[in-house]
Amino acid sequence: MSLTQISTRGRIHNLTPLAQRRPKNFFQPGGATIPIFRFYFDGLIAHIHRESSEAEVKELGGLLLGERTPLAVGTVKFENSWQGDNMRELEREAEERWPERLARISGFGR
Repeated sequence: MSLTQISTRGRIHNLTPLAQRRPKNFFQPGGATIPIFRFYFDGLIAHIHRESSEAEVKELGGLLLGERTPLAVGTVKFENSWQGDNMRELEREAEERWPERLARISGFGR
């Protein structure tokens, strides 16, 4: 499991755990991906790696919980996070599909 902390506040929300694929290397977009379960805990994201070879575990080292001490926890601003992108997309879709309903909710009316 690897952890990422969102360092700024975004909209209050709740997101169910998801089965996803994430880049194997965040610095090489479009490259290989790995399967994960993604859990969101009020600003802390846990990626539970579903398949990892011994070589991959060794390569990730201190980025994996329990592999080494100290543990490295990455940070990302909400505005630049997958969490923020997903929230904006869900809001856009809701506004497109149900504008009259959203207009009645505080914070969504235009």
